[in-house]
Amino acid sequence: MRALCAAALLAACASGQDTCPDAPASPQDRRADPTAVRFCTYNVEFLFDGRDDPIQKRTEAEAAAHFKAVAQALDEVNADVYVLQEVEDCTALSRVRADMKNGQEYAGYIVEGTDSATGQDVALLTKIDPTVTLTRSRGRGSWPLPSGQGKCTAPSGSGSQSVSKHFATRIPFAAGVDVAVVGVHLMAYPTEKTRCAKREAQATVLSSSVIPDVMAVGGGTEHAVVAGDFNDYSAALEDAGGNVPASNTLPIIKNAVSPSFSEAAARIPKGERVTHGYGRYAAMIDHVLVSPKLAAHITAVEIRGDIGAADHFPVVVTFEFPAQSPPTPAPPTASPATPAPLTASPATPAPLTASPATPAPLTASPATPAPVTATPATTGAPGVPDSTGVPTTHVPSATSPVTALPAASTLAPAPATDEPTTGTPGVPDSTEGPTTPLPQAGAPTRSPDTNTVTGLSSVPRQAGAGTPTPAPEELEVGASGAAGG
Repeated sequence: MRALCAAALLAACASGQDTCPDAPASPQDRRADPTAVRFCTYNVEFLFDGRDDPIQKRTEAEAAAHFKAVAQALDEVNADVYVLQEVEDCTALSRVRADMKNGQEYAGYIVEGTDSATGQDVALLTKIDPTVTLTRSRGRGSWPLPSGQGKCTAPSGSGSQSVSKHFATRIPFAAGVDVAVVGVHLMAYPTEKTRCAKREAQATVLSSSVIPDVMAVGGGTEHAVVAGDFNDYSAALEDAGGNVPASNTLPIIKNAVSPSFSEAAARIPKGERVTHGYGRYAAMIDHVLVSPKLAAHITAVEIRGDIGAADHFPVVVTFEFPAQSPPTPAPPTASPATPAPLTASPATPAPLTASPATPAPLTASPATPAPVTATPATTGAPGVPDSTGVPTTHVPSATSPVTALPAASTLAPAPATDEPTTGTPGVPDSTEGPTTPLPQAGAPTRSPDTNTVTGLSSVPRQAGAGTPTPAPEELEVGASGAAGG
């Protein structure tokens, strides 16, 4: 498949790399509407080239038809951000983009996993470039979990398990909304006891390190989405098949943050909660978990059961972030006018036109005055005030003429003042193992000419998707042949 690499579509493919995790130096946003994000998780069922694949699902011709069917499905969904499971490598991303109508609007990223049994990886296909290079944890969780933490019963043996297929990065959904995005593909077979216990161990790795670590990058963020093929049922939401989880996988992951993640599928009715299988095999094993404040921006959730390009259905969640108007500038604050200095002229008092007092006429008493001696009065020296403050006057002698005291002729003017005025129902898919539900007694069969399920309401699979065939169970065999991941 390396010969099909198109460097113009995905630079990392030029050297035939299986991994292309690096965030661009200058991230771009190629959305038509920057106020909304259509987010989709989709298991695309062995998107491989059909040449020397670890599990030979299709011939090269069948693989080519499958690429075109998946590209058509992606065009139909028209998401801004895809988390895709079961992708071979970076070249596969280039090829499916080339088959899409608007593939040039997307960039593809993969951090290579360690599933040596299937060779599958989890990929990011997005119109909004990540700002953090994709990473994958090599951490391992012990299984079985202690009583009270795990739910899986009587597994065979014990050990540790890694999350062989996942990535973690950061994508800005809107201005000020930096989202930690974790794509996952967990161990298959929801009810098989040992795999159940291993899947719980994978959940502890995600919850204790992968999710909090990517949320803490840089200045940290409170927004996160964990999405993908969990290969397990929800304990909180009953699906269309009535399946009950055998493990605590989802609760462990949801409790990675506080308050805990919410399940996007809570916004759709039970009868539509089917992401894999048909009829009695219907199950919801693909999930989108959203942190509390980000969940407030969800405006729509849908499971596209009408799209049959693979053995899973796309789960699409729409987030909306209303454009914020720039703040209205406050009107300019005028400096208070400096009042002109008060230069009040002193008030000119109105002229006092006091009429001179007319002295009362002196009428001589007819009585004959007693004789006055010529001795001067002893009441004080002439012109010196006495104790009353009134200047004393010389008392005339008996022979002096009597004169009237002059009246006050002026008043002193008053001084002027200036006073201011914020059993196992459901059959798992083929992640790390077979993808086709195991036939049951009395189970519906597919008609070879229509490629649809008969005997129940079903969605026809598109031509070219290929009829899945059982694959060996994933052992994640390393170079030494020992199990591990």
